[in-house]
Amino acid sequence: MVRLLTYSAVSLTCVNAAIGLWLIAYRLTNNRRLHALSVARERLKPAVLAWIDGDDEPPSQTNPTDYLAIADLLASYGHAVRGGARKRVADLARETGMIERMIGELRARRGWRRALAAYRLGDLASKQDAAQALLACLGDRDRRVTAASARSLGLLGVVEAVEPLVRRLASGHLTRPVGAHALRLLGTDASDSLVGMLKADEEEVRAMAAELLGLIGNVGRTDQLIEVLADPSPEVRVRATRALGRIGDSSASAALQVTLEDPVAFVRAAAATALAKVGNSDSFDQLVLIAQNDVFVSAHAAAYAAAFLRPEDVEQLANRGHAGIHLEEAADLLQVVG
Repeated sequence: MVRLLTYSAVSLTCVNAAIGLWLIAYRLTNNRRLHALSVARERLKPAVLAWIDGDDEPPSQTNPTDYLAIADLLASYGHAVRGGARKRVADLARETGMIERMIGELRARRGWRRALAAYRLGDLASKQDAAQALLACLGDRDRRVTAASARSLGLLGVVEAVEPLVRRLASGHLTRPVGAHALRLLGTDASDSLVGMLKADEEEVRAMAAELLGLIGNVGRTDQLIEVLADPSPEVRVRATRALGRIGDSSASAALQVTLEDPVAFVRAAAATALAKVGNSDSFDQLVLIAQNDVFVSAHAAAYAAAFLRPEDVEQLANRGHAGIHLEEAADLLQVVG
């Protein structure tokens, strides 16, 4: 038994030693590769810049490291330049087969490789080269690939991506910061598709479309968002209300005042905050009534909205001693911030 334990201990020591040596060798090899790539980038940078600037002579590629360095440089400059220089990057990437290779990488078994390819296509490719391949990747099971594809579709201006992006956001497969950033990159071109999705069957999709319209900030879509204030879903109504507040179009004031009477407290709270953002001081008396008589969430929001719109009047109410706790708190805060 002692001999067996001794053999086991020796064997375990040998295995641990072998793993340690393998890790050291792997790190050394990986460090050598990174160093070689860095050296190649510095060596090839002047030739790549001249190439982007219109030089007909491409940089020489003597080994796979050179190819990776050129791809890396083109992706870096493709992200930074616009106009004719950006088109030149896409043309060069296409001519050298880099676009084709990146699209092929979208079918790689490992998720990180698919994600890296999707990310680089946004910096290297044109809309015509990569749109369809990236749209297909929005359904990838790996969220890293979905995120990289969303970012690249936004950079390339692929408006056809709006609906799948909204649906991925609504399902939680795509995070809000990434999806919203992609849609902001698309800008007002995305608003037509978003307006169409305000009437989708799924509550989550309608709510997300309303929220994103507010993030894009298109004043021309105020009327469509006002219509959504009558949606049967409280979540959709509150997202539309917040969107109107973000846009800040004063033409929404009347509709927002009506929303102060919504049967759901958190919708009333959102309406109060939105009225402050659009600067509707005519709603002051209504806000005061809510602040003094409503449930906490809406009363608190109404008090702060009233204080924002007419601070002197809120301070006078508080000085009289019958304003209620929410208005008194808002008045105290006014004193603190001056």
